[in-house]
Amino acid sequence: MDRIRRLQNGSDVRGVALEGEKGRTVDLTPPAVEAIAESFGEWVIRGLEKERGRVVEDVRVSLGRDPRVSGASLSVAVFAGLARAGCMVFDMGLATTPACFMSTLLPPFAFDASIMMTASHLPYTRNGLKFFTKRGGLTSPEVEEICDKAARKFANRLAKVSTMLNTPPKKVDFMSTYAKHLRDIIKEKVNHPLHYDPS
Repeated sequence: MDRIRRLQNGSDVRGVALEGEKGRTVDLTPPAVEAIAESFGEWVIRGLEKERGRVVEDVRVSLGRDPRVSGASLSVAVFAGLARAGCMVFDMGLATTPACFMSTLLPPFAFDASIMMTASHLPYTRNGLKFFTKRGGLTSPEVEEICDKAARKFANRLAKVSTMLNTPPKKVDFMSTYAKHLRDIIKEKVNHPLHYDPS
C-alpha cells in the first residue's frame, strides 16, 4: 500500500514510468495509475454530490498529456480508472497544464475535472498526474486522500489493470478553443491603435 502513497509529491503524483534510471525501479505502473484515476473520479463525484445535495450523473473528466514516451500506455490506465469510477472520459491528447485547468471552465467544454499527465522538467523516465477541478489544482491533503484510497484499491486488486473500457474516451479538440481564448485576451490587452492582430 505504501507503494502508491510514496508517489504523492505535494499536490500531484510523480514516479518512474520507464526503466532506465540507475537505482530506481518503475513505480508509476498502469495498475497504480488506474487505481489513482479511479480514486480521483470517485473523489470528484462525491464532491459534486455534496455540493449539489443530490446524486450526480454524467460527470465529465478530461485528460491532457505532454509528449513523454510513457504517456500513451498510462493514458489507457487513466481512462480505465475514470470509467470504473463512473465518469465520462474525454481525451484532449497533447495539452499544457494550464489548458487542463481551463478545460474545466471554458465553454462549450467546462469539464467537471481534469488530469494533466506530465512530469514537467524531470527526466524522460518519469511521469506524473496533476489534478484540477473548477476551483483549481488540488491541495496536498486532497491528493493524499486520493492516494490513500488508491493504495487500498491497488492492494485489493493484486495490481491488475483493467484494459477493457466499456466506452472508449471521446477525443476532443480543446486546444483550438484554448488557443483562441489566449489570442482574444492578447488582442484585448494590446488594444493597439492599428488593431494589431496576433494571428
